[in-house]
Amino acid sequence: MKILYFTKGGRNVPSSNERVWIISDLLKAHYDWASDILSARDASFWDALKKLYASKYDILIVHKSLFSVWVFALIVLARFIFQKPMVFDLDDAQWVHSPFKSKVFAFTARMVFAGSHEIKSWVERYNKNIVLIPTLVDHEHFARSPAVHGEKPIYTLGWVGAGPGHFQDGNFHLVKPALEELGRRGKKIRFRVVGTRGYEPLETYLKSDLYEFEAVPFVPYSEVPKQIQQFDIGIMPLVDTPFNRAKCGAKAIQYMACCVPPVVSPVGENAIIVDDGVNGFCARTTEEWVSAIEKLLADAKLRSEFGVRGQEKVAREYSHMAVLKKYAHTVETL
Repeated sequence: MKILYFTKGGRNVPSSNERVWIISDLLKAHYDWASDILSARDASFWDALKKLYASKYDILIVHKSLFSVWVFALIVLARFIFQKPMVFDLDDAQWVHSPFKSKVFAFTARMVFAGSHEIKSWVERYNKNIVLIPTLVDHEHFARSPAVHGEKPIYTLGWVGAGPGHFQDGNFHLVKPALEELGRRGKKIRFRVVGTRGYEPLETYLKSDLYEFEAVPFVPYSEVPKQIQQFDIGIMPLVDTPFNRAKCGAKAIQYMACCVPPVVSPVGENAIIVDDGVNGFCARTTEEWVSAIEKLLADAKLRSEFGVRGQEKVAREYSHMAVLKKYAHTVETL
């Protein structure tokens, strides 16, 4: 089997790395399948043309719809003229920003890999051949950096991701009032945001006299587990919007893979990934955010138990090795 992948970027782009690059490596290691990968950021029209019209590929897998109109047209033509089987791999609400391309890919694909239940519901309007492939983590890589829970003079609440976009979407505004209330109650907390990108409005907004704020502008993907390992609690606030409902919960999965209990907004896939009161907490209001964080800060044993249960769930349901067999079987039968 030889696959031609189209994706957003290289290994430094988290979604591309998790859903394409790592999967490609594992298919080679376990099934001896070969792959070529073209990224939207680097591939030219001529690169795509040469690859698409080569007869050596058994299948096309298109991750997201972020491609130039020319590359988009080439993929669709290859699907019909050369009858190349195509899988559309969708792991966020691309239809919000790129409705035409997303609909065409969903309609023309022989199979769609949906990263969340919300995405699956949208795809069902255009294609009934859908397999749920959740956001995955390199479990072995993350599990090598487990958090150790105990009593501390100051506790670290952490967040990891692309900070500027989340600030502009209002996600941090959901949690800052809770952090300040915890500070008023005498809780010694540090809020570490990994991925601020040096964005001044975000860093200025999150500074407070009531808690300690630490900005980490950027770390390479390989260092993310080491950052999460330093968290006592991982947070994932999300405003309830159509785009956010389609998110696949990558942050929560990454925290759990490192034995860090998450507190999340129960928006979209978050409510499925996090079992409220079992391996983390869901919080809708400021009062619920405060209550959930207080419970975890007060009980190192609870943090540890949630951490172990969370890591076990990730290994069972959200690791590459847990899903690889289903992925390979689906591709093989197209």
